[in-house]
Amino acid sequence: MSHVSEKFKKDYKNFDYANPRLQKEQKQKSLVRKRIILIGGTIVTFLILYALFFSPIFFISDIKIDGLREDNREAVNNIIYNALKEKKLGIFSKSHLLFLPVEQIKENIRQIILLDELDVQKNWPHGLTISVKEKNGALIWQNNAGCFLIDLAGTALRQCQGQNNYLTVKLINDNEPRVIGDKVIETNLILSIVELCENLKNIFGQGSAKFVEKENDYIYIFLENGPQLRFALAESTSRAVSRLMAIYNNEKYQESWSTLHSVDLRFGEKIYVK
Repeated sequence: MSHVSEKFKKDYKNFDYANPRLQKEQKQKSLVRKRIILIGGTIVTFLILYALFFSPIFFISDIKIDGLREDNREAVNNIIYNALKEKKLGIFSKSHLLFLPVEQIKENIRQIILLDELDVQKNWPHGLTISVKEKNGALIWQNNAGCFLIDLAGTALRQCQGQNNYLTVKLINDNEPRVIGDKVIETNLILSIVELCENLKNIFGQGSAKFVEKENDYIYIFLENGPQLRFALAESTSRAVSRLMAIYNNEKYQESWSTLHSVDLRFGEKIYVK
């Protein structure tokens, strides 16, 4: 047998007999399919992202506030709506439930009202519920730097808001600024004022005492219809009321009671009527 050089030999075992034209067409079809899948995937991803981040379905449209007194609602509503106007990263609206700044809303509410309980819940797809338990206000406290609703312990619960039905107590010589949560007046002083005003209510009727001023060791009570009453804090309530009744029941002052300027009971047994 003649010897054949290796360079003239071919490996027909692994030889590709496929049609080059068909191979080209298959590659083109594969490329088209990949492009369709890529475009379709991009569109689907875009639609999902749009639905998740920009669709109005998840934007807050139902806000419910439970447990809040009417006179506090406007302030809390302003906090909520101001928070919803903001944007996260300058793009995403915080009115979207996903980006709602729950902790920020809680903190801002606590800065204007002292509460026993506060809870902010997202209600998918577009709801928000705020549940609170307020502390009970007792008096309006004022000094020369501010005004707060306070409880019987003397703690500032929130700043004054418009007209109210609370008895107002003003500290004439107090100029110190206070913030919510501060103890602005001693509990014993509050209880003394409340006890005295309750006695006055029994004498002159409901709502007779409208305004109280404290100056040093004295308190001045302004009546709805009647003179200013001046008391010394060192004197017991029962003793002060007993001496006031002696003047009120005196025929000399009964007819002119509503026109009197003041009844001053600060100086022991002496009573000064103007």
